[in-house]
Amino acid sequence: VLGGIQAVIWTDVLQTVTLGGGMLVVLLLAVNQVDGGWVAVVQLGNQHGRFEMFNMDFDLAERSTFYAGCAFGLFMYLPGYTTSQVTAQRYVCMPSLRHARRALAIHAVSITLVCLLFFLVGATLFAYYQQHGGLPELPEKKQDQIMPLFVTTALSQVGLIGLLVAGLFAAATSTVDSGINSLTAVVVYDWLSG
Repeated sequence: VLGGIQAVIWTDVLQTVTLGGGMLVVLLLAVNQVDGGWVAVVQLGNQHGRFEMFNMDFDLAERSTFYAGCAFGLFMYLPGYTTSQVTAQRYVCMPSLRHARRALAIHAVSITLVCLLFFLVGATLFAYYQQHGGLPELPEKKQDQIMPLFVTTALSQVGLIGLLVAGLFAAATSTVDSGINSLTAVVVYDWLSG
């Protein structure tokens, strides 16, 4: 409330460390739950086609192609990094264009690493459930809850449910704090000052 953009940035740093650290701990504990460790994760992923990410067929009816992934990124993520109020505010608060470019490059590298971490967690959970009777049958609306299910069942004896909850709250508040700060800046600067 009182810190402005500097508070938002430091809050985002803490949230990133919480989310990334929580996912890293879950990944390492999940690999320990897989019989055979990393080798088994890679073998099971290859056997079931989980690492076939670059389907280069140009078929407009197929969803899982390289071109569909590029189109998704272009239309879903690029606008958020170029025209959103949150992003524009972060660019404008930099002391120079060089600093803004450096911040954008750091963000691109960190997002790539986080996506790789999420991919590894997904591949590891797939391997775990392949060794333990297959993926659980979940209703259509709950298909994205495999990781919370894994943490609450397979890792419950480790006592990391609080870590998962902290990571989920970090992800949720990361978006909220930036949005509220941007909205406040727009209201104060454009509406109350004008």
